[in-house]
Amino acid sequence: MPEFTRQEVDSALATMNGIIVRSRLTIDASLIDRAPHLRFIGRTGSGMELIDTAYAASRGILCMHSPEGNCDSVAEHALGMILHLLHRFGPAHRSLQEGLWERSSLAPWELQGRTVGIIGVGHTGTALARRLSAFGCTVLGYDKYKQEYGAGLLEMSAMEKIFDQADILSLHLPLTTETYHLANADFFRQFHKPIWFINTSRGPVADTLAIAEALEKRQIRGVGLDVFETEPILNAGADEAAALLRIAAHPHSILSPHTAGTSPEAFYKMGFLLAQKIVNWYNQLSDTALGDPVDKN
Repeated sequence: MPEFTRQEVDSALATMNGIIVRSRLTIDASLIDRAPHLRFIGRTGSGMELIDTAYAASRGILCMHSPEGNCDSVAEHALGMILHLLHRFGPAHRSLQEGLWERSSLAPWELQGRTVGIIGVGHTGTALARRLSAFGCTVLGYDKYKQEYGAGLLEMSAMEKIFDQADILSLHLPLTTETYHLANADFFRQFHKPIWFINTSRGPVADTLAIAEALEKRQIRGVGLDVFETEPILNAGADEAAALLRIAAHPHSILSPHTAGTSPEAFYKMGFLLAQKIVNWYNQLSDTALGDPVDKN
């Protein structure tokens, strides 16, 4: 797959009508200003934090993405992490590697009958709720920005109920100024019992140091992380890196390098669905409208 530098992109902006990005190129106001003919910006996948959508809208530029494309892959990954933690696959595997036979101390917990809290009930949160329903879980969902959500697969709940009842918590939130470090030390203190904590959304939604401390204080029983505050983690600062080492060394942790939404099936669906949206948008425009930027937000 060809890769283009920011300088190469800049040189082509003068004639661009559309830009499609994944997660490496920041589309800020300065870039948008150098593209006078720009009509749309497409993002394969969900996160829009690298695109200045407000400025694009002010210029009459449509922003599109395809969060429904990788929701199944991410939901399966989150479910896999939950099962890994409850059934203690990691500690059991390491025990056998060491030649031990520790059946009683490595007995699993069942997922059936557990109460799972899902914060952020969009495409991925709903997909996870659908899978959890097959396990006989009680699923509590919270989404600040929706009146109805979850497609009948969960109970729409206040955060207070999730704090009170959740055994497992899974985050499915975009990264915004409001969600940054939502899961911090005070957040974990509010749960009435220790939880298994999963984050497959965006790393900075959770405070890495707070996760490490909550694990060590047993406010968190176990943690599954697919996303991190700094990616790749080799670029993390000293404090974050030290906290990550504490998390990784904990026997009840499972980490993956932001791979939850990268299945071949997800890549195909994200591209296909975004292409459909772009084609449908163009089909709605008259020949006259094609000559000028159109605000369809």
